[in-house]
Amino acid sequence: MTLFRPAFDEGATNKTANLVVYDSTSSGEAITIARTHAILTIGPEAIEVTEWYLFANDGDRTYIGAEETGPDARRTVQFSVPPQATGLELGGDLTEWGTLPTANGFADTAALFPGTKELMFSYILEYDSDTYSLPLTFFYPVASFDLMVGGQYADVQSDMLAAAAPIGSGSEQFSHFIAENLQHGTTLDISLLGLQSSGSSGLPPAAIAAIVLAHVTGLSLLIVRRRRRK
Repeated sequence: MTLFRPAFDEGATNKTANLVVYDSTSSGEAITIARTHAILTIGPEAIEVTEWYLFANDGDRTYIGAEETGPDARRTVQFSVPPQATGLELGGDLTEWGTLPTANGFADTAALFPGTKELMFSYILEYDSDTYSLPLTFFYPVASFDLMVGGQYADVQSDMLAAAAPIGSGSEQFSHFIAENLQHGTTLDISLLGLQSSGSSGLPPAAIAAIVLAHVTGLSLLIVRRRRRK
């Protein structure tokens, strides 16, 4: 519950405030992903993946989810995460106490009010060969998707992505790929070829991903809470 405590001017005994109250709905028909980015920073033997989402509730009701998970708790938006991923970290409006594991990822339980909401998370994928396949599944219609790949070199292949102008320059340059108007349930199959198990990617992956995210979105920089990797 959020408490509203208006500030009173000296000598004042009453104050008027306008509060917007929405009815709720368990239907997710109005929920879409207005824009999403996946940033892959390739390092020796591991790939750090940062996923950023701008969800949109285009309806006039608060979406509270259709599936109850406990007393006063429902699943709202869901995300897929590869089963081999480690070191999952949450950012944006995602919290550990507000999310639940699912068979192929995790789900948020926070309501979506009409308007937009930013959600973000990252994880690590270890590799031991020169190729890696990464499927990204979206449970909602996606208006715009950007894939950025940097760090060590890799050849990126996907039948559903179109190449765009690179982002950044020098050692912080990222290959850039885009897709638009993806349907509910779409899985993007991304193949990385020519991976190397030695070398250095320069800046720490978290720092590089933050720079790219700020550059591409033009939004306030989101902070991702991270544990130090041993």
